[in-house]
Amino acid sequence: MKTNRKEVKKYLVELIDLEGYDVTATTESEKVRAALTICRSEVGHIKNTQDMIEYWFSGLCSVISLPYLYADIITTARRFCEFTEAEEEKLCENWFHYLAPSSRKLAAKYEV
Repeated sequence: MKTNRKEVKKYLVELIDLEGYDVTATTESEKVRAALTICRSEVGHIKNTQDMIEYWFSGLCSVISLPYLYADIITTARRFCEFTEAEEEKLCENWFHYLAPSSRKLAAKYEV
C-alpha cells in the first residue's frame, strides 16, 4: 500500500477541533500541542506514544473526528494512499493503527 504520509499529517491537523476546550490554537504547532496535551490527559496512562494515540483514536476522541465506518474509511484513505480492493478490509481493521505513526511524528516534530 503506497501512502503519502505528508498528506496524512495534513489531514490529521485539519481535523483537530478544540471547540469545547479552553484552548486557543491557530497555528499547526498550537493545534498539535493542544490535541496531544488533551490526549495525554485522557489516556496518558499508556506510556508508548504511538500506542497511546492509537488507543485514543480508537475510543473516538472528541478532538479529532476520524471516520470509523468502513465505507467512510475507504473514501477518506483514498485521499492519501493507494490500495487494492483486497487491501480494503485490512486497512479498515487497522485504521487507527495506520494513522497513529503520523500523529506520533507530529508530536515529535512539535516536541509534545
